[in-house]
Amino acid sequence: YDNIAYGLRVRGYSDHEIRRTVNEIATVLEIDDLLDRRPKSLSGGERQRVAIARALAIRPKILLLDEPFSSLDHSIKVKLIKKMRIWQKELKFTALHVTHDAEEAKALGDKAILVEGGRVVKVGDVDDVLP
Repeated sequence: YDNIAYGLRVRGYSDHEIRRTVNEIATVLEIDDLLDRRPKSLSGGERQRVAIARALAIRPKILLLDEPFSSLDHSIKVKLIKKMRIWQKELKFTALHVTHDAEEAKALGDKAILVEGGRVVKVGDVDDVLP
């Protein structure tokens, strides 16, 4: 709970607003049962969802995700990729998602930028840019 609430606290939100926002985000990300647990007791997938919740709690218009699923077990990764699309629509944010995984990019992206050797090679709809 405190981890997710941090950004709201430092921005001066009231306790009521913090409680409402944390509970709403936790419900959407299906981590409401984790709010009383300590970070060390969480699995990798649970930690990823808490980190995403912390970022989303402040209602950013855009979220930069740098390889957010790269260290997860395959089954958790697949589940979170599917959920991320749902969360984007429900919480109405734009995500700039950096990944080396073409399948992940296809599952999450509408637009894609292909970068090779530090140079932009191709830009467009994800299906046109990625093989």
